[in-house]
Amino acid sequence: MNHLRCICLFMLIWTNVSLLAQQKGRLSLGPRLGVNLSNVNLEEADRVSGLAGGIQATYLLGPASALSIEAIYAEEGYEVSTSTISYRYMQFPIMYNSLFGLPIQAFRPKLAAGLAPSFLLDAKVNDVDFTDQNKSFVLNFIGGVGFDYRIISRVSLIGDARILIGLSDIEINPSASNALRNRTYQFSLGVLYSF
Repeated sequence: MNHLRCICLFMLIWTNVSLLAQQKGRLSLGPRLGVNLSNVNLEEADRVSGLAGGIQATYLLGPASALSIEAIYAEEGYEVSTSTISYRYMQFPIMYNSLFGLPIQAFRPKLAAGLAPSFLLDAKVNDVDFTDQNKSFVLNFIGGVGFDYRIISRVSLIGDARILIGLSDIEINPSASNALRNRTYQFSLGVLYSF
């Protein structure tokens, strides 16, 4: 059921991006790949690293603003004492981007903020499945800094350093004193092709 929700949400996003592409404006599409350094809001938890990668669509709203929608496969989790807890999510970040500098400049810094709806693919403790004890959907705030660097006329290199802060609990039945929420740093690079 989680996979069906992910596919439906991706198709909805893709349809909206396709409609935007038919309007006069600048649409960019491309892959991105990076690393997650994740944790949860427990003092005794240690950070773990994981893969983050997917596809991004960016629609330029004006000379200094853009809307981006992504479909990202993300590995997150944390470590406590002798246990490694891992989560795999399909995330769909929707962000507003503020671009600095002039559109004619090759290098443009940016700030971005938005929400990242995330669908749980699976969860494991020391490679033992415990997906059924976790929520199938979590919502994260996402924000960060980055850059767009135009390599040639329609191709740009993009880079981002982001933070994802869980707005909803991970577990189905959290304890009152231990409601777990994601805390993830994400660093990624990608390439965008403008239409």
